[in-house]
Amino acid sequence: MTRTLEERNANLAAARALIAAGWCRGSYAEDEAGQALGSEQINDETARASPPVCYCARGALVRVLNLPDDRNSGHTPESAAISTVARRYWRDSEITVNDEAQSVAEVLTLFDLAMQEPL
Repeated sequence: MTRTLEERNANLAAARALIAAGWCRGSYAEDEAGQALGSEQINDETARASPPVCYCARGALVRVLNLPDDRNSGHTPESAAISTVARRYWRDSEITVNDEAQSVAEVLTLFDLAMQEPL
């Protein structure tokens, strides 16, 4: 999957904005009733009762990249940058960073640092 640095960073910024508007832990996304949504439900309107209102780090990437589910999200330049930063600064995966974060600020920092990574 080839993207320019600008394209990758635009996608990371869009995912960051989704998280800033509504963040969750323990599921890819949640709807307005607090119902957990699987990665395959994020972009499939027929698979959910209402749209997501909050996202985890991986769920936001699935949404922005319009992926059918999480199976291929790890093979994107966006995910590579997030994973590199998570391992470097938190010594763990982005999923663990998201789910164990004390606040949304930690997750937003993960995205800010990822946007500084080279391709």
